[in-house]
Amino acid sequence: MAKRKHTHTKATVATSTCKKLILIDSSQIRLKEQKKCKDILCKLEKIKGVINQHENHCQPEYQRWFHPLFAKSVTDIQELENKVFEIHLIIDEVQEQCAFTGEDPGIAYEKINEFKSRSEKIKAEFEQSSEKVDDADSRTYEEKRDQVKDELKENYFLYMFESCFGTKKQWKNKKQTYEEAFAIFKADFSAHMQDMDLDDKAHRDKKHSKGKSTQSLAKKPIPDSSDLNLKEQYRTIARKLHPDLNPDLEPRKIELWHQVQQAYAHRDLSRLQTLAAMCDVFDESWINIGEVGTLQNLFKELRRSLQDFEKTTRQLRKELSWKFSEKIKDPSQLRALKKSIEKDLVAEYQELQDEHDELQKIVNFWTRKRGKKQKRN
Repeated sequence: MAKRKHTHTKATVATSTCKKLILIDSSQIRLKEQKKCKDILCKLEKIKGVINQHENHCQPEYQRWFHPLFAKSVTDIQELENKVFEIHLIIDEVQEQCAFTGEDPGIAYEKINEFKSRSEKIKAEFEQSSEKVDDADSRTYEEKRDQVKDELKENYFLYMFESCFGTKKQWKNKKQTYEEAFAIFKADFSAHMQDMDLDDKAHRDKKHSKGKSTQSLAKKPIPDSSDLNLKEQYRTIARKLHPDLNPDLEPRKIELWHQVQQAYAHRDLSRLQTLAAMCDVFDESWINIGEVGTLQNLFKELRRSLQDFEKTTRQLRKELSWKFSEKIKDPSQLRALKKSIEKDLVAEYQELQDEHDELQKIVNFWTRKRGKKQKRN
């Protein structure tokens, strides 16, 4: 007999992928994030109080103590600083002049001094004449002012011409007179300056138009839903923080309102939500902050603010006025502080005096060398 073939049919089992939804109670997470925000908020209030105490009490008290004792020393240092700065400017001008013309530093120094003395004389004459002009005669004053501007420009052209081609006494060109050469130089130099002004204006206009085009390209259209959410969030905050609707706002809420306006101008919805949460924190309305993500963003914002205030405090600690209200109660601390300031001021003045003497030696060397050459001639 032929054997039967047994065919085994595989049972097909329909496997269905089931996704399980797990409900998580976020109340504990929310409470944890709230606690973190409250803790960092307490630190912020504490450090703000320290900074306010320093700015409103310690600094003014320190200034009232400092000025009567050290006003003269500070004034002397400022005057010496101005002298050193002026000599630095003169030396730089002389060195530029020597590099440009190749002439002796003594000659360049004389020319610069003549140019400055002529300019100061023109300004002094204008000031004396303007004192005599009545307030009603404004036209005469404007005409005189324009005349002084022209005289100062003429003096500058003369300085540049003599720097390049020498003074009237040194003029040796027989083809042209000194006056003719100066007139040609002045016309060419004026035209060159006008061309430079036009080039600068064209460059600024081009840069301005380029900036406008990039700004217009940078502005991308926002979807309608995002725009509506942004405006709704802004209106909600504005009802709480707008100065016209809330005339008795605290300083911290006024600062918060400025931040809200910046966030709205940049179309930053996430930032607006964080600032809205911060407003609720100031009102102690923690129940209005429902989302855990908003609380986490709020914590990041508060932590950033705390870091900024800590940086400010570290800088303030270096000031001599730090905790001056405590120092003034202790005579020994006050004497030590006074001695330290006197020592620092004396050292600063001496350092400036040494720099001034060194620079003056350079100028004196130029004038002596120029004087010896004039004697030989």
